[in-house]
Amino acid sequence: RIADCWGHCCAGGSSENDIKQKRCGHRMDLANEGIKKTLINLLESEASYLNKTISKKIK
Repeated sequence: RIADCWGHCCAGGSSENDIKQKRCGHRMDLANEGIKKTLINLLESEASYLNKTISKKIK
C-alpha cells in the first residue's frame, strides 16, 4: 500500500513515528541516531515475537 511508504521522490525522510507506524524503509536516515535506535528496537521486538510464535509451533 502507498500509505506504508513515506519515501517518495520529494520526501525529506522518515521520522521515528513513521518507522513505528509504517513498513517501508525507503529513504531512512540511518546516520540519525534516533532513527537508527527506533529501527533496531522495532526489529528486536519483532524478532522476539517471531521467536515466541515459532517456538510454540515447534513444541
